[in-house]
Amino acid sequence: MKNKKLLKEIITVEKRYNDIFNGDRIELDQTGRILMAPCIECLNFIDLKSGQKILELNSNEQKSSQFVSIDDGKDECIVTFAYNSSGENLVIAYSSGLLRHYSLTFIIHDDDKIEIKHSLQRTWKSMHIGPIARIRFDMTGTLIATGGSDGTIKLWNLIQKYCTHNFRNHIRGVIHTVTFAPRFTPDSYQLFVSGDDYGIHVWNLIDSKHLYALNGHESKVMEILFTTDQQYFLSGS
Repeated sequence: MKNKKLLKEIITVEKRYNDIFNGDRIELDQTGRILMAPCIECLNFIDLKSGQKILELNSNEQKSSQFVSIDDGKDECIVTFAYNSSGENLVIAYSSGLLRHYSLTFIIHDDDKIEIKHSLQRTWKSMHIGPIARIRFDMTGTLIATGGSDGTIKLWNLIQKYCTHNFRNHIRGVIHTVTFAPRFTPDSYQLFVSGDDYGIHVWNLIDSKHLYALNGHESKVMEILFTTDQQYFLSGS
């Protein structure tokens, strides 16, 4: 019997990232080069090409009288966040119930290094009872929906800086996903929301009416995505 040569694969570590993520989601910028990952009270920005952390956005780095006052004794851990690549807007939700809206600018220098300029636009109280579970931008990047652990959904206009809608009484438990329909008409702009009741609830944002609930899942719906032709959507539980 011939001796068989055993092949041994040696894997070497190319890059190592320590203590950059302990949240529920990550995001990539529009180029796919910058990774955004929350870790406790910081949002880390990692250049995947160089392996370097290029920005650590800390909740305590900017405190000014023009923003909502913050109790220094209260922990501010990141619970979730959302990034809008087209408008370079970022909204972060904290365990304290605060929301922060940042504007981001990505600059690539001649030596291929990336610089991220950021500016805190606004800090405000979400008015949810308990933590915010999910944030989602609409297609324009000017409107966000926040889903809370209290079963309510609030919509915020980032330009006018006010709450446009407050939906309640239709969904039980924690909000797990919120998704804007990819197209709208003067009479219809729909928001799809799921919670602990395994259903998908649909609101028309034009008249604030709850249209219907779609049932069929046997566990919590965690994501809703529309097809590129905008004719169908997929829901995963």
